[in-house]
Amino acid sequence: MKKIFLNLALIGLVGFSGCKKNETTLPEPESNKSVGILQAFTQLDADGRINPQITTVTKRTFGQPDSLYNFVVNASLVDASTTATNDISVNYSLDFTGLNTVNLKRGVAGLPIYEPLPDSVLVFSTKSSTIGQGKRTSADVGFSISSKKIESGHLYAIPVKVILNNTSGYEVDKATQTAYFVIKTESKIYPEFERSAWKVLGFDSQETSGEGPNNGRAIYVLDGNINTFWHTQWQGASPKFPHWISIDMGSTKTIHGFSIMDRQGSSYDGAKNVIISTSSDGITWTDLTPITLTATNAKQMVDVIPVNNVRYFKVTALNSMADGIFLSMAELGAY
Repeated sequence: MKKIFLNLALIGLVGFSGCKKNETTLPEPESNKSVGILQAFTQLDADGRINPQITTVTKRTFGQPDSLYNFVVNASLVDASTTATNDISVNYSLDFTGLNTVNLKRGVAGLPIYEPLPDSVLVFSTKSSTIGQGKRTSADVGFSISSKKIESGHLYAIPVKVILNNTSGYEVDKATQTAYFVIKTESKIYPEFERSAWKVLGFDSQETSGEGPNNGRAIYVLDGNINTFWHTQWQGASPKFPHWISIDMGSTKTIHGFSIMDRQGSSYDGAKNVIISTSSDGITWTDLTPITLTATNAKQMVDVIPVNNVRYFKVTALNSMADGIFLSMAELGAY
């Protein structure tokens, strides 16, 4: 019987560099026609444990665009000197049963176990390919994982197994039938900037008297008191959406995100659909990705793709949770 093996490559996150492939010694072949080179994450270590290369995925969070980590998988004849004498149709499946065996060995060795990657995170739409007649390797089949849907603080595994549809004299090489993609997830936490030097640069309106002596004015989004708030004007005039407020941070910074807190106990007039803009001079503004907030009294952290050389930022609310004409906000921050 001629054998085929599963050959996998990591493309890497769009915008990030790909992971380096490591070549390690294969298990002894059963014959001189079953020799091949696999990436390091398909290998067994000296104790028979799967020893894969780990890909670190940074979780995308609220307000930050999703990024897909992309992978490819293909099947290939083990014998590098031969090609297929006929078309060989192959399928790929996720073998979580085999993952249990791997985890048993890891548990005995005192190593952390791999969790199966949730289906909601994985996009694996095409699961078949063909090693064409006269070829050694099949076409690539891709799959990806969502860095926004994945949870941080986990060690996930994606066990991809190759299965032959029509053998026609070929068989799967058991030693390299399943490859394990291991995903370590993390989130980056940036501290909020100190705001004592911050000032309100501008706003579309504020309520100067109707909300009492310590509420209504735009300056209250920077006072550090979650029980005070800015409210758009409602006495004498009632400007409609969009409502906006701009902040001068006093010096240029690299921005990774913003924090927004609704008026406490009254989130119905909190911002819903928001555009955040940044500027280095307070004159020319660059809009970031639009975001949708939720109705909550908790502080909402809005991650963005890092922006350099920012001194000013503007929050423009297009509507409120109640779809009324007023807007209120307790606190604004950045990190």
